[in-house]
Amino acid sequence: YSSGKSNADIEEVSVTEGSGGTNLGTADGNTTNMNHTHKLRYGSNRWLHSAIRQWLNSDKAASSWWSPQNVFDRPPNYTSTAGFLNGMDSEFLSVIGKVNKKTARNTITDGGGYDSTEELMFLLSRSEVYGGLENSINEGDPYFYYTNYSSLSAAGVAADTNRIKYRSGTAQYWWLRSPRSGYSSNVRNVYPDGNVSDYYAGTGSGVAPACCII
Repeated sequence: YSSGKSNADIEEVSVTEGSGGTNLGTADGNTTNMNHTHKLRYGSNRWLHSAIRQWLNSDKAASSWWSPQNVFDRPPNYTSTAGFLNGMDSEFLSVIGKVNKKTARNTITDGGGYDSTEELMFLLSRSEVYGGLENSINEGDPYFYYTNYSSLSAAGVAADTNRIKYRSGTAQYWWLRSPRSGYSSNVRNVYPDGNVSDYYAGTGSGVAPACCII
């Protein structure tokens, strides 16, 4: 690419297997300057580096809120939209407090464990919607709404009607911030039936941002 903020590739080449030439390494995410094959095709599931995290916490104008978080990062296709906080009511913004959140990391390329981040606006985690732990990481206690109105006898990923979000009367898919920890590119989401599942990070889906009132 011509720059860290460009989506226009300089050239494209076909890839074929051969025995000659120089071995550049394996695209497993552990080779210097070589991305993991799943991440380069489907996107990265690390919340810390995500474009959606930048967008949710920015009040900047369109085309000015995104910046690359690592050498492999590419602009999302919604940079022409202003930051989520842009134009939001000032009185509402004055009562939002920053909070620390834990988010699991995948075990394939990011080493497992978790990232701790400070958030103003955030997506909910798997554990916060009463979906259980991701790779044994507690990403936050379940919010009372998801426990008090749950039809489940214990936290889990099965369909739960209190997780369903609607837009114009139609149930939607919506993102969580948790990765599916056994994959480098899949992010946890909620299906229209309230089931917690996952899908490729590079695909479009709905969001249900959360914040804490102080």
